[in-house]
Amino acid sequence: MSDAEITVVDAVMGTGKSTWAIEEINSSDTKRFVVVLPRVSEITRFKEAVSRSSVVALDDALPGSKQTRFEKALEDSEVILISHSLFESYLKPHVFELLEQGDWHLVVDETTCVFEPINGLSKTMLGGWKAYGIVDLERVNSRLTKIVPVIIMTELYTKLNNFHISKSEREILKKTLYREVYMIEDDSQRGFFSFTLKANRLKPFKSVAVLTYMFADSPMEYWCTINRVPVQHMELLGNGELQPHDRQYSGKQFADLIEVLEPKSKYGSKPNHFSATSSRGLLK
Repeated sequence: MSDAEITVVDAVMGTGKSTWAIEEINSSDTKRFVVVLPRVSEITRFKEAVSRSSVVALDDALPGSKQTRFEKALEDSEVILISHSLFESYLKPHVFELLEQGDWHLVVDETTCVFEPINGLSKTMLGGWKAYGIVDLERVNSRLTKIVPVIIMTELYTKLNNFHISKSEREILKKTLYREVYMIEDDSQRGFFSFTLKANRLKPFKSVAVLTYMFADSPMEYWCTINRVPVQHMELLGNGELQPHDRQYSGKQFADLIEVLEPKSKYGSKPNHFSATSSRGLLK
């Protein structure tokens, strides 16, 4: 991980987290930004709002390989707008050199999916990988074991034909090259596995900002804890300023975002007055 800590901008939806990020990008003349967004519509929104001179949006509107455009943009653009799914698959080891050559800063709109269950991986398969030197096992604590690929052996093994390796096994091993894999022991001592964001994928960035809501006690916070990633947990106020977050959340934050309408149907003491049939009166 880089020396810079992750700045978490924690605020309820509608407070203006995206607007804050756009203003941060537009106000800088020298910083270069990779902005990771959850939907193509958000990429379009940022593309229209960012006023920097060189913006590359990896949306569905442009032809050609997005992987090639992404790597080309790392050489000569100022802002790259990319989806979560593309970011996860494109940020591979050889791309790190391109990132380290530029003053790149990362903005992630909504936390990435840091934990995912793995289907098709068994303790028997893991034992075979360990016996053949394809992976190493690093004990994190009494219940958590990190599965670390031996890079050269993993790359060689995934290139074998289908007679020696199944399609699912190949895909799982390929993902270990740019994601972390953990084996977790539950109370019944039955292991299960989870992918998680790899901490060293954030290392080339000069700074990292994550825009989210309810970061405290979330999977993302746990990920930061087990990877010893320092966090500056901030709250975005309505005036666009940041202040340290007190880790407390209240429904009052939603009050100004909710409009209560008087229903057209009359509720009272009649039977089934909250039924679907009665509620349809609201739509008339």
